[in-house]
Amino acid sequence: MHVMNRNKRGTGLLKTYSSVPSKGATIGGAIVGAILTAPLLLSVYLFSQGQSLFSLSLFCLLSFVLAFMGYIIYSGVNMKYIIGDDKLILKIGFHEQRIPYSYIKEIRLENLSLIRLRIFGASWPGFLWGLFTIAGVGAAHLYCTRWRGDFVLIELRDGKKIGITPEKQIQFIDEVRKKAKAFSIARMKEAFRLKTHNRLVYSQVVLAIAAYVVLAAYFLSIYPMLPDTIPIHFDIYGNPNRWTSKSELFLMLLLAAIFPVLNTFLTLKFGKHEKIITIFLGITFILIITVFFGAIDCIVKASMQI
Repeated sequence: MHVMNRNKRGTGLLKTYSSVPSKGATIGGAIVGAILTAPLLLSVYLFSQGQSLFSLSLFCLLSFVLAFMGYIIYSGVNMKYIIGDDKLILKIGFHEQRIPYSYIKEIRLENLSLIRLRIFGASWPGFLWGLFTIAGVGAAHLYCTRWRGDFVLIELRDGKKIGITPEKQIQFIDEVRKKAKAFSIARMKEAFRLKTHNRLVYSQVVLAIAAYVVLAAYFLSIYPMLPDTIPIHFDIYGNPNRWTSKSELFLMLLLAAIFPVLNTFLTLKFGKHEKIITIFLGITFILIITVFFGAIDCIVKASMQI
């Protein structure tokens, strides 16, 4: 369906198209949420048993992932495409992407069945969000609530391609084409470019690196005081059940280093266009580093009690 609303200035009408209804977005998110619920409850139990820092960091990590899954479900249900006076607005959850009509090179129908690969993003049957490759199209940023069938492909003058799934697709395409045609190429320079507020995107890179530096500093400061043999694994009650050389802790430190490196790479590669997913991954990686911190702290405390 689509609705007509006056814009804030009252100078024109905004026509809003809802995305094609999708049960898959809700069902898929609920399944992932259910899978994450079990370890979330386990972290609560561990916290009750006194494994405070480790269980608390694990609880925060799983809670954040569950909250983001809820946001994705909300975005899938509330995805809208707004035809304004001088720009097309893609409203995905709380995020809006504004595309000046003079920046649109072409808009047409394509088929989702030709998707070859997910490059960066989230997807399950009935929901696509992120960067994908499509046969005959190449890389495209998809914000769709269907897994198969036709979708609307918007090709911009800078080469970027965006795929969406509004209801009444032919009508939507005709209206956008009329708007785009009304904006001549001569006005292209006057149109604002697609803006991406990268401060938050890149700040999480710094925070992830800082979190790892704190972890490494803590580890190097405590390592000389540890006994040569330390507990490395614990049962559900917090009792150590496997012992090893303390040098194995360097493997944990090395494994934790993967996350700030991976976060930096993904942010530099995809952060400009896929801000929400990039920020989510950055915060997730930071929380994973805190889980490593909690695990090492748990091992240190158990070692000191020997």
